[in-house]
Amino acid sequence: CRKCESQERVARVKCELCPSKEGAFKRTDNGGWAHVVCGLYTPEVTFADSVSMEPIKLHKVPREKYGKSCVICEEANCEAEATQGASVKCARQGCRLHFHVTCAQRLGFLCEEKEKGGGRVRFNSYCRQHWPYGDFRGMSAPQQAASNSSSTASTGKRKLSTASNAQTQPTNNSSPAPKPTSTPSTPTTQPKAPRAQSKVTKRKASPVGEEPAAKFPPADATPAKKPPKPRRKKE
Repeated sequence: CRKCESQERVARVKCELCPSKEGAFKRTDNGGWAHVVCGLYTPEVTFADSVSMEPIKLHKVPREKYGKSCVICEEANCEAEATQGASVKCARQGCRLHFHVTCAQRLGFLCEEKEKGGGRVRFNSYCRQHWPYGDFRGMSAPQQAASNSSSTASTGKRKLSTASNAQTQPTNNSSPAPKPTSTPSTPTTQPKAPRAQSKVTKRKASPVGEEPAAKFPPADATPAKKPPKPRRKKE
């Protein structure tokens, strides 16, 4: 940076195109100072040497660009700085909003885009309403930092939860046993055991009017005498 190498007082180093005093400066063709980024994103600005990018040539910048009010400075209630330097217009066709290059850089609204057909790269800047990429659309620098920190914190929480879930779940290196394939089984009817046939003794029916014969003889009945054996005759 030429500002750091020069012996000029820092308070006297001021960009010809914006109110910011921070960043990399180069000498201009009129003996002043300008940011390299302001020279890149202001279409009418050129560089005498494209390698060293100095001196920055400002003679082609129209006079009407100087004093144009920066919409970003107005939104930040910096009305004293809004008309300093030369502002650029939004790259969206038909948009009439103007702003400083470094103000758009602070909000992240600068980009490099290739022309159709693979042509040269164009350094374009957009306003808040027409920013085409949506990363930090409408967010200030502190809001961008807060968004980055919250996204980082949420990513860390997701990693911790994933690690804890991995620890709690048991690891099984062996392949799961194949499930047995069930085949439809035909119902088998078992033969019934034959019932034991109970022996039933049938009694003969006694004739009508007669008492049935007793199974056992009465107690007072005299036993019948056996017939005597015949004696053998002596010869």
